[in-house]
Amino acid sequence: MLDARGGDLDEPRFDTVFRISLYSVRGFSAHFPALRHFMPNSYTELYFPVLVQAIIAMALAAGLIAASALLGKRAKSPLKDTPYESGMVPSGSARERFSVKFYLVGMVFILFDIEAIFLYPWAVVYRQLKLFGFVEMLLFIVLVLVGFFYVWKKGALDWSKPESARKVVK
Repeated sequence: MLDARGGDLDEPRFDTVFRISLYSVRGFSAHFPALRHFMPNSYTELYFPVLVQAIIAMALAAGLIAASALLGKRAKSPLKDTPYESGMVPSGSARERFSVKFYLVGMVFILFDIEAIFLYPWAVVYRQLKLFGFVEMLLFIVLVLVGFFYVWKKGALDWSKPESARKVVK
């Protein structure tokens, strides 16, 4: 069947190479055999761009470090050797003990970062997973939120009260 422009309605239309890459290998290569060379056929072809990007990133990092070492000033003074503490003169020992609250907040932060990392791949394949994927991710988010509310009720996120003034939730 022909459309108003005289083209075949059964043929998919692509206006850019990017839109071509959005379609699966099976459906695309069957309709356009002349463009099969765009699709990777082996692991080497598939991961070669990743390798090139890693090499470029390492070369750029090494080049910037080498440029700063070659072009940077090397003036030493006792003032430059002192630690910088927001413009204040450092006082006391650097070997102070940190409160456990600092580590708890750090672990909760890492927990929610990991949750966000798991949400990205799920969002990419959400349409293929359908209801099963939705229920699984809903369960995952509920479990993470239960942990968050437990930490919140425990008072681990409240830095304003001293340790002894917090009520313990059992």
